[in-house]
Amino acid sequence: MFLLTIANQLKLLLNTPTGNDIWIYWDYANKMKSGLFPYVGFHPEYPPLSFFFIYVPYLINKDPVFYQFLYGLEVLVAICIGSYFIWALAKDFSKVWLWLLLLMIMQASKYHLVFGRFDIFVAVFTLIAFYFFKKKKEDIGWFFLFLATMTKIYPLVLLPALLYKARYKVLVLWFAIPLVITNTLLLLVTHGQYNDFLLKQLQRPVELESIESSFLLGLHLLNNFHLSPVYELNSWGLSVPTVTHHLLQVIIFMLLCIPIAVARKRLLSYSPIRLVVISILFFMLLNSVLSPQYFIWLIPFIPFLAVPEIILSIIICAITAWFFTFWDNGVSQLNNWILFLIVIRNILIFTFYYLIVLKPKWMKRTLKTF
Repeated sequence: MFLLTIANQLKLLLNTPTGNDIWIYWDYANKMKSGLFPYVGFHPEYPPLSFFFIYVPYLINKDPVFYQFLYGLEVLVAICIGSYFIWALAKDFSKVWLWLLLLMIMQASKYHLVFGRFDIFVAVFTLIAFYFFKKKKEDIGWFFLFLATMTKIYPLVLLPALLYKARYKVLVLWFAIPLVITNTLLLLVTHGQYNDFLLKQLQRPVELESIESSFLLGLHLLNNFHLSPVYELNSWGLSVPTVTHHLLQVIIFMLLCIPIAVARKRLLSYSPIRLVVISILFFMLLNSVLSPQYFIWLIPFIPFLAVPEIILSIIICAITAWFFTFWDNGVSQLNNWILFLIVIRNILIFTFYYLIVLKPKWMKRTLKTF
């Protein structure tokens, strides 16, 4: 049954051959094969370790269609490894089914957000790090978190949730020093151009599916505000005046801090996994970019939450996959149903965040892994 579920993941990949980032990855690999060095010969928006996963399928076969198939197999291997470590953390195979279910829901979009991105590799690296943290092998755990950060920088937002129990000497030796040395060397080798991938992210407009945009989408749906979506850096966004942008960020920041202030005396008693979910959600909700693949960062940790939180997360993932299936046409035509779904989905994410932080007493069924 487990193998059938895995096979269904691959079937979804093969039945949805368009609308993903794999063609961008193939182009990067093709440029590397021709002798161009990332950050110098071309300017990607990803950290260096991501190119390992991008380049390996190209070494086997450079045909674009076969490259997609091989990349899918690479993702499939990561899903199997992630399944093992979820079982190892939980000793409960139902948690593995839940992880696969969430991935299948996200994969259902025509953009196939699991097989068409490399966020799954970061999620699995992070999951492995937590496995070794649980086994009291912090050195290995911090090293895997370093690998995750060099694949995509979001694991940095997990640090506040991990620092209070960390042995700082181990953290410095196995995470901070490798991070500083690697990035310094890359800056020197690329003559400073390595920073371009960070600058690209900072230059992105306010993404249409972000929490910040939801305030403006709500006004648009009430006919009190006119939207003019723009397509930049592979995503739909809004041109928001600087003052409005900063004002909305302050409002969102205050809304995020309210439950933390209420639960401040209990936060340090929460499991590391719950604190990590809080950190990821805080970053996602405050960020001006909320791409749907960001939910893959959360999926490895959702099986360890309380049942009401798990149900809500399944609903959020399902809405995300569904509206993203009609994304381009819905946005270009300003389809009110698509925009309405974005607003509803974002309200549910905020509700999810409040549940995670406040942890009401009526939510008893939470699996303890730490």
